[in-house]
Amino acid sequence: MFLWIKTQHLDIYDKANTLANNLQIPLIIQEKQPDIKTDFYLTLNNNYLILHPQDKNLGKGLFVDFVEGKMAHRRKYGGGKQQPLARAFGLHKGEMPDIIDATAGLGKDAFVLANLGCQIQLIEYSKIIAALLENGLQRAQQDQEIGNWITTRLSLICADSKIFLRNLEKKPTAIYLDPMYPARQKSALVKKEMRIFRQFLAENDTGEELLDVALNVAQKRVVVKRPMNTPFLANKKPNAQIMSENTRFDLYFTFNQ
Repeated sequence: MFLWIKTQHLDIYDKANTLANNLQIPLIIQEKQPDIKTDFYLTLNNNYLILHPQDKNLGKGLFVDFVEGKMAHRRKYGGGKQQPLARAFGLHKGEMPDIIDATAGLGKDAFVLANLGCQIQLIEYSKIIAALLENGLQRAQQDQEIGNWITTRLSLICADSKIFLRNLEKKPTAIYLDPMYPARQKSALVKKEMRIFRQFLAENDTGEELLDVALNVAQKRVVVKRPMNTPFLANKKPNAQIMSENTRFDLYFTFNQ
């Protein structure tokens, strides 16, 4: 893994150097892509941090953008408080919980919940994925339309969620888990984004231990996102479920004060 910036982008050298130091990866500055054989590399271009796979079957690159594209469409037309994700946290009933997203990833679901008014603490274990997410949040904070609530409602920490939750002094109202699903036999069916994710997350970390921790920490509920027709996480039957077309949200009600 390395961070590559082209020579014409030397104005971002300080930012790139800090990022490379934080990630403990080499910073390479040259016009052409360096001939270094790694599975992935990073670029910082026009303030976009992009994770590139050498395997072109995995796509051109992975980055976070909350201002334009799919996330802008979801923010405007996603269904508001009646969409399944919002209903899973009781937003359709007037609840407005403070939430810890303990498996933040690229922050897509947290962004939707924050747009609807929730305070979200994002936790991401992978330094690389957390760097992509932080970059997306920083750019979104500068946007005139959404920058204010992005700044006030979303915060990010790179940490092991199990350790973080066990050491909390103030318990959140709710905890959200979207653990990595077991690999499918037909890898072509898995989204390119998820295939990249698997390279940076422990394959044997199914989230079962994290669910136990979350159930002992959340004041009111734990919400677990699962694909339709897959087993309950840790074989624990939920108290309720919210269904969508291809996904379900398993709800576990807690009484931790």
